[in-house]
Amino acid sequence: MKISLISKYLLPVFVLPVLLLTGCFSPYKGDTATLRLLLGSGALSRDISDTLPDVPVEKQLVHNIGLSGPTGKISMNVPAGQSSVQVEVAPGRWDITVEALLDGEPYANGSASADIKAGQNNPVQITMYLVKKLPPLTGAIGMDGNNWIGEENSLYATFEYPRNPDTGGTGGETEVPVINYEWRRGNTVVQVDTGIASGDPSVYDIKDTDWNQDITVTATCVGYSGSISDSRRIYKAINTVDDFMNIGLNSETLAGSYILLTDLTSNNGGAPSVPIGTAIAPFTGTFEGNYGTIEFSCSPSIYSDPYLGLFESIGSRGMVKNLKLSGSIYIYPDSTLTVGGVAGINNGTIQDISSTLSINANSTMTNTSVIAGGIAGTNNGTIQNCSVSSYASLMVSADNEADAGGIAGSNSGTIQNCYITCNVSAGTTGTGTTVTAGGIVGMMNGGSINYCWAGWYGNISGYSSGDDNPLITGVGGIAGYVNGTIGSCAALTGYISSSSGFIGRIWGQAGDNLKASNNYGNTNMSVPNSPSVTWNNDPAGKDGADVDGSAYSDSNWWINTVGWGAVWGYDDTQPWMWNPDQNSDTPTSNMPILYFE
Repeated sequence: MKISLISKYLLPVFVLPVLLLTGCFSPYKGDTATLRLLLGSGALSRDISDTLPDVPVEKQLVHNIGLSGPTGKISMNVPAGQSSVQVEVAPGRWDITVEALLDGEPYANGSASADIKAGQNNPVQITMYLVKKLPPLTGAIGMDGNNWIGEENSLYATFEYPRNPDTGGTGGETEVPVINYEWRRGNTVVQVDTGIASGDPSVYDIKDTDWNQDITVTATCVGYSGSISDSRRIYKAINTVDDFMNIGLNSETLAGSYILLTDLTSNNGGAPSVPIGTAIAPFTGTFEGNYGTIEFSCSPSIYSDPYLGLFESIGSRGMVKNLKLSGSIYIYPDSTLTVGGVAGINNGTIQDISSTLSINANSTMTNTSVIAGGIAGTNNGTIQNCSVSSYASLMVSADNEADAGGIAGSNSGTIQNCYITCNVSAGTTGTGTTVTAGGIVGMMNGGSINYCWAGWYGNISGYSSGDDNPLITGVGGIAGYVNGTIGSCAALTGYISSSSGFIGRIWGQAGDNLKASNNYGNTNMSVPNSPSVTWNNDPAGKDGADVDGSAYSDSNWWINTVGWGAVWGYDDTQPWMWNPDQNSDTPTSNMPILYFE
């Protein structure tokens, strides 16, 4: 008997475990058979002995054996150095698999099927395949093209050839001659290109059915293990106000993906003046602003919805990103209103936004409340990498409750990597009221604020003239009222004021769930009518630790002292960079700014 030995990859066999299977059946038992597995090279013909593993390697091989037959499955693990194993089995058809391991890694494998009959020998031939460890595929896919439907757009994928692993990537690189590409829409394969020369693109023509889907291209190469993938979301293009307003047509359009290709401004063909979506039909798709500008100017004489913003409501799966926002919202609501620049209420994600939009919302109606924020009125989701500049202002007043924040009027979600240089003011003339005003958040009942600053150009004020003892009130450089986490923030505001006296450089009042650390307040922050105010120098306290202009105008202070090294870079996860504008008196001169500004 002779066992054949071949390589799975048609390479010369130089190392291989040897396996012999023989059925040996007891003459005393007609219903069972003893299946004996001989491991090793001794039973092989000498004419192939030169292809066997040497004795030291052979003795190191561990074998995993699997049998599947009439009585079920049997698994055996044969330790290194053991030359045979036997097991009692029932006669019948058995499927046999063998895996040989060297140092815990696959070394060779084989399989066979045999009809095991009682009362006779049953030689079984196993062909073992050498498991060749391939070098990993390295490199990257460069994807170009317009990833939105229409205009006969296409995506182009070009693979940069992997480096020769034998050289460590430091020279002698070998270019792979051909690359295979697979394109998928979601989980469905829609195109396969094989044998593309390295450096040549694989081209995928975008179809209408691709809208709102992720198109993924995966590159593989014979002789290398693994693959490299990249993907693009396919959008609908927004070029006009009508295109933008059509987002709110129905539940399907509200869940779509869009990209802004043309600025929507009053001097560029028109700007939107009513919000997208409603409280019960929020935006749940993706809006890619493409770093373009939308001017949102809204001054309704009658407005009965509870939320107001460019998007009235953003759902938990919704995202608005990479947008410049300008314009103004002026409203005198006759009912309770939550208003924000990007969204009235956000339950999803808002990121990479710079805004100069001003909000003025004042209600004189009895028992009304107004909550307003430069980015979102109420945030229950995530707001990150956003700014509201000194060109904007935020002023709200109401009979019952008024909460104003430079980023969000109220917050129970996550706010991080944001700054403001605008004025924030909240006031009320009612009785038994709540008033909060903060550079970043007015009312914070849960959630967190991290890595944020409020600039020295912006001033924060709050008043409550209708009741000497309002339920909750507070004015702070970062937050008015805090009942959550606030850390690594700097309040550099010029002055803050409050008619109630609940005031602080970082926050005005706090709840039982406050967690604060490593916050800093401007040493020169003033309080009108209180020239002798004394701040407590405590990084975990309501006033934060002292800092003056000589420190905060140095990037090293932010990176090392405030702890912003982890978020200092040039992308979404490390968005802060330094603005070394030595000759300008702008609010962000010699201050941290966001990487896209």
